Amino acid sequence: MLLNLEKLADKLIKMSFILLSIFFVISCNLGLQKDNYYFTILLNSKQFSSKEKAEAIDYFIRNSKATYIFLMKKLDEEDDAQKAVAAFLLGRQKNNKARLKLEKLLQDSNSPPLIVATAEALGEIGDINSAKVLIDKLKNSAPDYQYPIISALIALKGELLPVIEKVLEDREFANSKGLLLWILAEKKEEKASYLFLKYLSSLDPKILVASLHGVANLRLTQAISQVTKLLSSSNPEICSQAIMTAEALGSPQLLKPLHALLSHADPMIRSLAVEAIGIIGKEQVVPELSKFLNDEDFFVRAYAIHTLAKIGTPQTLKLINERLFQEEEPALQIAIIEELMPRGVLKDKKALLNLFKNSKDLKAQLWIAAALVNTGEENFKDFIYSKINNPKEDVKKVTLTIIKTLGDKNAIPYLKKALEKETNESIRYYINNVIQDLSLQK
Repeated sequence: MLLNLEKLADKLIKMSFILLSIFFVISCNLGLQKDNYYFTILLNSKQFSSKEKAEAIDYFIRNSKATYIFLMKKLDEEDDAQKAVAAFLLGRQKNNKARLKLEKLLQDSNSPPLIVATAEALGEIGDINSAKVLIDKLKNSAPDYQYPIISALIALKGELLPVIEKVLEDREFANSKGLLLWILAEKKEEKASYLFLKYLSSLDPKILVASLHGVANLRLTQAISQVTKLLSSSNPEICSQAIMTAEALGSPQLLKPLHALLSHADPMIRSLAVEAIGIIGKEQVVPELSKFLNDEDFFVRAYAIHTLAKIGTPQTLKLINERLFQEEEPALQIAIIEELMPRGVLKDKKALLNLFKNSKDLKAQLWIAAALVNTGEENFKDFIYSKINNPKEDVKKVTLTIIKTLGDKNAIPYLKKALEKETNESIRYYINNVIQDLSLQK
């Protein structure tokens, strides 16, 4: 679902360049804005990435009355794609004058791109008066297009509880009750506490999960006994949320029922239990949690690494350090290095060199090389910098992340050369960001 929405958002951005290019050329010819000529050149230039152009678009949108008038007219077009782009850009302008027209468009539309664009725009504008329209649309929308509506409702400024209270008991909203409670939980509206406590006895899994989320976000410790019962739920979704809620509440009373889940058949339940026990029990549970560094399941080990790093005592950092040289999964080797490298724990050059030589995963090798650089093995910088030109996008991104982490200004010439050759806009944007960050360092 999220992947489809990301593709849709990218499409809207690309279309917005075309639409605004037309507008700025026309308005330039009509003399509506003095800067339009230069802006049009920027939009058509191949030297700027899409994201850089988007930043420029943002500036002009937010500072142009002419743009607002042009986009409002575009909302009357027959073409849904053009209306969607106009709505998307009006959202960036955050002009409340566009709200009523956008609400009407959302009410009447069955076009997925238009629903996404208008919902996002109303969220950007943030007027609480849009809540009723968004909630009504949430009820009638396909699951794939509910996410932007939920995001818009969360973004509204003001209390949603008065609006949601009115519809919670309405039969028409029976299937949306869980979503509405989840939205209130995300908004952390304290006045909604009574609803979360009330619905902890619901038989509907979605309502129960949302209520637990609300209990967690508002730290409603009066629900500890109910959370304890829900930790033994046979429904994995309810059990998982109950564990996360227990972690948020942080009560030692919850340690016993959480310990019972360490032998659960579901690896994800075990993983979450490891984390919750570590966050609540801290140093006193380290001996027990350290056993899970050797668990057969990838995720359980990952959570054990993360949790012990979070506890952050010399003992836990030593345990993770030792695990690095036993771990065979490249992703977990990387996770350990990311946790330990900033803390200066990785000091065993010989062990790191052996790990580097034996690794068959390039991304893991890059992170091991970074750890070696931190120990004073400067010659590994050349290995890292050479991978800026690797044909694989994911390798380039890892390399850039590492260069940024190392904070070495000597990498700037390598980055500038890579920028000249790079054609991928997202990589170009990332390179520019790293150059900028390194340039600002003292």
